[in-house]
Amino acid sequence: MNIIFLDVDGVINSVNNLIKVYNQTHKPHSAYSYPFDYECLEKLKN
Repeated sequence: MNIIFLDVDGVINSVNNLIKVYNQTHKPHSAYSYPFDYECLEKLKN
C-alpha cells in the first residue's frame, strides 16, 4: 500500500487561488474553510 502525506499549505491550495475565490465570492475564508486549488488537485491526481 502506498501512502502520500501532504502538507496542504501551498501544495493543494495557494494564495493565488484564495485571492481568486475571494474576488469571485467576496467572502473571506478561515483556515478551516480554505478552498483547494483545483489546478493543484488535478496535478496531484495525474
